[in-house]
Amino acid sequence: MKAALIFGNPSLTSFNNFITQETEKALTKQGFTVTRYNTADYPLLQYNPAEQGFDKEFTQLSIELSKYDCWVVITPMWNFSMPACLKNFFDGIIQSKRYFQFGKFGIPKGLLNVKKLTVIWSSGSPWYAFLIPGMDNLIPLMKKIGWFCGIKKFQHMNMSPIRNQKPSQAKIDKWIKKINKLKFT
Repeated sequence: MKAALIFGNPSLTSFNNFITQETEKALTKQGFTVTRYNTADYPLLQYNPAEQGFDKEFTQLSIELSKYDCWVVITPMWNFSMPACLKNFFDGIIQSKRYFQFGKFGIPKGLLNVKKLTVIWSSGSPWYAFLIPGMDNLIPLMKKIGWFCGIKKFQHMNMSPIRNQKPSQAKIDKWIKKINKLKFT
């Protein structure tokens, strides 16, 4: 089995990077071959690829990512959504006739055979802040991205609050234990 581990934080010194390392260990223990993708490493799309086409780097990446059994995204929630590098990454790889096609009446049909999308995310807000409507656009957006591409299974895990602080070791151990219990397909 193959897993794409997609790191959505531009900072390699973030707590998300530590969580990415722990998630890679959990995936490996479950028998996955893991390939990491750092979304900050990809060029910023400065045009509409639907009009001007995708560059070779994103087309090659799009083909490669379509062949995984699961995608695991590690990201912070910034300003109620995702960091720009992660959005740019998805804008570059989600390509018509490979990830989706428009059917009758313009309704999209997902084409990917990726079995599951897992999002492990952090935020500076306490858990109860997400009970306020509109505070969390990250998870609905990630679900829609998966649905649009044909990924039928979705799960997420919240690690909050993390804001300019190191969580206690007990909290970190609890999160690692939860990561190890996740089923990725």
